[in-house]
Amino acid sequence: YFGVLGRSAVGHNYFDYGPFHFVILDLYSKKPPFGRRGERWFRRHLRRLPADKKIIVMMHPPAYTFGRHKVSKTLMRWRELLDDERIITVLAGHCHVYEHFKVGSIHYLTLGGGGATLHKVNMNPIEGEEDLQVMTEKRHHYMVMTVSEDSILFEVIDSRSGETFDTWQVEIEIEQTKGKGR
Repeated sequence: YFGVLGRSAVGHNYFDYGPFHFVILDLYSKKPPFGRRGERWFRRHLRRLPADKKIIVMMHPPAYTFGRHKVSKTLMRWRELLDDERIITVLAGHCHVYEHFKVGSIHYLTLGGGGATLHKVNMNPIEGEEDLQVMTEKRHHYMVMTVSEDSILFEVIDSRSGETFDTWQVEIEIEQTKGKGR
């Protein structure tokens, strides 16, 4: 399914939507694997982007979780790669709960409440990371991202009640061009 967007990014993919750049990390592909070759691909990809580009990363296992599935050593290493001032949000699944961590200015979400049996929350807390957790919920949910030319609004919604139970917005500065035309 990574070829759907019209380009093959050796197992990973990316696209722009409005002023935001989305990177999809295929952590299960053999081209490149999630290990060192995947890390090199990600570093090169970030270097090619403008310094002011805001980035949203999507991947299957979460880099921050207290859920049923512990953070692997490989994901612990990827945390350093994701610590880039241009990255505003990292979206993941895998654990069947909702988790919201904030590390520096980056929001890390586990969006695992799509319909399967939910897991218990806070099954594997990591010592020293308790203060990073903004919220955790054991409920079925989905997220809506509303993109405008200068912001993105994130809303996490309970799929049964329709209640929005987590929301935040990231605004960006748009450089104005001077003179006539663009």
